[in-house]
Amino acid sequence: MSSPDETGRPDESDTEATLRVAIVDDHPMFRMGLAVAIAEMAGIEVAGEAQSADEVAGLVASTAPDVLLLDVRLGDGSGLEVNRWLAAHHPGIRVIMLTMSEDHDTALTALRDGASGYLVKGAGPERLEHALRAAAAGDVVLDHDMAKAVTELALTRRRGAAGRPFA
Repeated sequence: MSSPDETGRPDESDTEATLRVAIVDDHPMFRMGLAVAIAEMAGIEVAGEAQSADEVAGLVASTAPDVLLLDVRLGDGSGLEVNRWLAAHHPGIRVIMLTMSEDHDTALTALRDGASGYLVKGAGPERLEHALRAAAAGDVVLDHDMAKAVTELALTRRRGAAGRPFA
């Protein structure tokens, strides 16, 4: 919390840092829409954008994002592979995977490999803002339906493995 100056307004030097978000998606119109939506969010800015897996290393090096929104399927590679690379080389960056489909196995893979969230691209701006802030705070974020399905899938797999003495 910031302390007020002599005018009663908060001292700008004490205010929270702006949350920096990078977007990686191979669809230009979707990327632009995300950027516009994020620009409307108080305390959050778009640090940079990329359209391919090959551009991620440069994007991260030049923008130092707090959160990276990452398409699961990119034109030149897998967002899942990029997610693994980020977890290994930039573990401080929170990754939220974006997808058009509700593939539960892909969601589990992304989370297992370090993603902080998994959102269907149809999520609204309020849900996106919540996901960005929650991921930045260290929480894991899933769409409601996806969270339920992933939990059921994980429990089913755990019960199946419990019946075998050696996985």
